[in-house]
Amino acid sequence: MEEKEKMTIEQQEEHTDQKQKKGGAHAKPKKKSLSQKILLALTIICLVGAVISGGLILMKYLIIRHDQSEADKLYQKTESSEEVAPESEPELDPTTGIISDFNALYNVNQDIKGYVYIDGTGLSSVVVQSDDNDYYLRRNFYGKSILGIPFIDYRAEITPTDQSQNLTLYGHAASDGSYFAPIKEYKSLDFYKQHPIINFDTIYGRGQYKVIGAFMAEVDPDMEGYFGYHDYVDMTEEQFETFLLEIDKRSYFNTTVDVDYSDRFITLSTCETLTPEKPTPYRMVVVARKVRPGEPYAVNVEGATINKDMIMPEVWVEQNGKANPYA
Repeated sequence: MEEKEKMTIEQQEEHTDQKQKKGGAHAKPKKKSLSQKILLALTIICLVGAVISGGLILMKYLIIRHDQSEADKLYQKTESSEEVAPESEPELDPTTGIISDFNALYNVNQDIKGYVYIDGTGLSSVVVQSDDNDYYLRRNFYGKSILGIPFIDYRAEITPTDQSQNLTLYGHAASDGSYFAPIKEYKSLDFYKQHPIINFDTIYGRGQYKVIGAFMAEVDPDMEGYFGYHDYVDMTEEQFETFLLEIDKRSYFNTTVDVDYSDRFITLSTCETLTPEKPTPYRMVVVARKVRPGEPYAVNVEGATINKDMIMPEVWVEQNGKANPYA
């Protein structure tokens, strides 16, 4: 009898526990505090903002790719089957005064000055020129406000018969690898050996340029070691010697390409991020010499060597604890 009563009591207790658990399941949830509500709202706002920001960035690069694709359709790059550069430039269209291959682009934007590309890379773009170095920083070929199209320094000249001794071409290093992003790869000797030629056709003639050096530079005149490469446009012989010396001191590699005062050069310049500063005062720069009339296009890349004595920006030395990548 006692054992039966004991079981009954245990069953009652178990029944009571089950009711309490059941009742707890239907208990009203606690109300969120004001701070929790604010935190939740901020989280949602941040997520929405991130989605919108990501969408805008994606849209920007889709527009860039679209612009490049359209430009490629309007300008047909031609590869020469000859082993040496021609002795003369192609005939100009008597109506537009430029080579006919550029007519379609010229009809869209008369600021067109050429087309630059490096075979086997993402660099393939129209090049424009304005009367300052600001207008095309944030405008594309069609005049829309977006990541700017590559442009030539406003101080340089390109005419049907000649061009300035050194044309500096400025271009953004787009995150998707387009525009001038590929020139950062010239920090590698192997990359140089694979891409020793930069193609730059102007509206008055075609041209291939042999790379003679690639380096990092400061663009703030107050910085120690400043080299104003972009200021070397039309040079005296003394300035020309200084230009070459400064390139040789800084270049990641030494090439076998010879140079002469009568030569024509292009200098490709893009932003290099070494510090959080905005805008960044550092640039990655590649200089190339135009292939002369009657000169072979081929480059002896096997003779190229790394520059163990190259000079790097002071901040790079501080960050890496050595004089240069080869020290």
